[in-house]
Amino acid sequence: MTIQFIVVTVSDDVFRYVGVKRTNIFPKDLRDTLPNVFAKFEVYGIKASNPAEALTMVYDHASNGFDHIEGAVLLVDDRLSDIIPELGRIFFVVKFDNNLGGMSIHNYFNKWLPPLAKTFSFFASEFGNEGRRKLFLLPLRNFHADELQAMANVFMSGVPLKGLPLAIMQFYGKIRDRQKPKTVKTKDKASYLIDDKERFYSYGPEHHAQPETKNPPHGRDCVFASRLRFGMRYDYGRHYNVSIEDGLIAGSFNDCHGAESAITERSHINMFPNDYMT
Repeated sequence: MTIQFIVVTVSDDVFRYVGVKRTNIFPKDLRDTLPNVFAKFEVYGIKASNPAEALTMVYDHASNGFDHIEGAVLLVDDRLSDIIPELGRIFFVVKFDNNLGGMSIHNYFNKWLPPLAKTFSFFASEFGNEGRRKLFLLPLRNFHADELQAMANVFMSGVPLKGLPLAIMQFYGKIRDRQKPKTVKTKDKASYLIDDKERFYSYGPEHHAQPETKNPPHGRDCVFASRLRFGMRYDYGRHYNVSIEDGLIAGSFNDCHGAESAITERSHINMFPNDYMT
């Protein structure tokens, strides 16, 4: 598993430091203690003058030679924080203090990077568990549950260096209360996650469709959200089967680029984690 760390900054000095140090920005003792993160990893820097430029440059970077990347962490200068709500659904994003806490670049990163790496290591391990991964992959625009939105907001606000394990355990406790089979008489014994609109979501094993990514109408966020969630790559050929307890499902849903989509009656909807539907 290759993890890529991308430092996105306004600072010439930070950009140069990352370019010179590359993987050595992480202390050796830290690399030795977290093999799931540092067995194979890369470090890159992006220098941008404003959030709009930073957003474009991150997407450009991730559009070239990124297919081997299984985990992607963005270390974002807090002057570029406006990019985090969009990119936080896709990447594991952490903000850093552009004033470096009054320290030198070297000392700041030596202090700041260990808790970042440990926090990411914890999340990567959780996401690596199939049963837990399907909870994180629920479609964010269409699965209506306060606990899912609260969990997403943790990532879309910039992951805190403290408190993520507690937030995730609280999320598990609430979302698992929604997990149950259908109660109508049926041969279907699958376990579903049921949202506030009484829609039943089952993460299917089948690979009979793929999310569409052609631009237009799809933007770059549609493309990357179809492959990465909170910084971890997932199987973009799998989707949720969305149904109701009995009968045909229909209604208004939001697609992967936020447009409202009317779904006519059918037995179920094929809905991908990025909210693309067929």
